Amino acid sequence: MYYRRRKTEPKAVHVLRSFIMIILLIFIITYSIFLIKFVANDDPVFQSSIEDAAEVPIPNIGFYFLSQYQFNINCTYLTGLSPTQHSCYDTITQPKYLELLGRPGSYGHFINKKNLTFTKLTGPNGLNAISSVIITITSNKISTENVNDISVIQSFVIDSEKSPIDIEKFNLINETAYYELPRYVSESITDNSFLLPNRQVLHVKLNRRIRKTIRSKFIGTLGINPSYDVQPYLRSSIQSMPFPVDLEFPTGFFANQVMLTFPSFLVTVETEQRTRTILGMFGLVGGAWGLAAALFASLFGVDMVRPWGCVQQYCCNLTRYHNKLKKTLPTIPFVDPSPSQNVKELQDRLNALEFVLKEYVVDVKHLENLNNFEIRNKELPLIPNTIPMNQNQRELPPIPNNHSSVPYSHPLPDTTSTRFFTSSN
Repeated sequence: MYYRRRKTEPKAVHVLRSFIMIILLIFIITYSIFLIKFVANDDPVFQSSIEDAAEVPIPNIGFYFLSQYQFNINCTYLTGLSPTQHSCYDTITQPKYLELLGRPGSYGHFINKKNLTFTKLTGPNGLNAISSVIITITSNKISTENVNDISVIQSFVIDSEKSPIDIEKFNLINETAYYELPRYVSESITDNSFLLPNRQVLHVKLNRRIRKTIRSKFIGTLGINPSYDVQPYLRSSIQSMPFPVDLEFPTGFFANQVMLTFPSFLVTVETEQRTRTILGMFGLVGGAWGLAAALFASLFGVDMVRPWGCVQQYCCNLTRYHNKLKKTLPTIPFVDPSPSQNVKELQDRLNALEFVLKEYVVDVKHLENLNNFEIRNKELPLIPNTIPMNQNQRELPPIPNNHSSVPYSHPLPDTTSTRFFTSSN
């Protein structure tokens, strides 16, 4: 944006141009600092999308019994539109004794070792599609009289495809690692935990979600497509129903059922996104720079060849400079209307042309620096800035004898002479 002061430009315009340029640069630098701060403090957001899954894995289930009595766990699953019952007893680990919160208790679990999946009944494998899993908990040591001795029977459900915990060794109450899990995982375990009342059937309707978190924070902040860590988790709703009377359990003994189903196979995918990135910041800074350059050009012109912006045209009382150019530029006609061989007239035209080239077209200082640099590399003495032209260079071409207006031309000055590119003070 900045270029040196021209002789045809008043000092006030040069000072104003420098001041406006400094103000615009301060604005761009301040804007860049704010953008850097916003990018550094940016919190990621999660964009949700819905995917239709053909099947979803059956989750793992853990059971805690804060009781001195022994319990038994059984498992079956139903397949097909006309439900057929199948045993999944080999996926069950019966409750084992352990102390929970300083009290006697036991812990058992269902683990999906066979990679069983819930499948759409309307799909091509609808006849063998698993529609529900039923887990039955009983105890023939608890009667109606001592059923109140059961302090807590708690269960929790967790995704089996990529479980963040080892359900065989996990202790929901005492395990310190539970509090070190990602927040959404621990919240999922808490939300999918429920108490088991006596003589009740809990219908647990599951919904699967997949969270994709950016693996490298720097790559995500940079704005390049990152790689993701994928962690599925579950959400559930629970409906409690009375225990069916047709089940073959003694009336006075403890019995409970947990039925797991997937009403919908629509999976919610939560993908981590960065709203502010480094590449995006560069784009905004580039836009601000372009806006500042456009404003500067409208005020002070585009470049030295077109230096007439709003300031030069309408401000600062530049009439005398305009008049000076009007007196100077007409001495460089594109067509010579006369056959005059007046050396002074031709010299004035050459001087005017040299003036326009030095002031608006050629960067004289840059050319001199290049010339001096080349001379130093060749280890030659420095050539003076002004070299007089020889007599042959001063010879002018013959002027046509006719008096009609014909294009005028003459040899260009010797470009090796630094006199042509040297600005006079």
